[in-house]
Amino acid sequence: ELKHLEIEISLLSPLKRINSYEDMIIYQDGIVIEKLDKKAVFLPQVALENAWSLAEFWQHLSFEKAGLSKKAYLNKDAKLFKFQAEVFSDHK
Repeated sequence: ELKHLEIEISLLSPLKRINSYEDMIIYQDGIVIEKLDKKAVFLPQVALENAWSLAEFWQHLSFEKAGLSKKAYLNKDAKLFKFQAEVFSDHK
């Protein structure tokens, strides 16, 4: 089993607060949402692996990861952040 194990490490940049979900670049930026006592994060590659649009990226983060409504990222009381990730992998 170990010969099939793949390791990937993502080195994250500092978070940058954004005013709108549109203030990021899909497939390049990772995202974070904070609202009430909930917080969730997606690495940039999650959108690419799932071929999500910008809105789908935020909707999945809000609903499936954070347990908020699908449109929580549009609420003014939600704190939105972006970041970049440098990915290191042992993929052959």
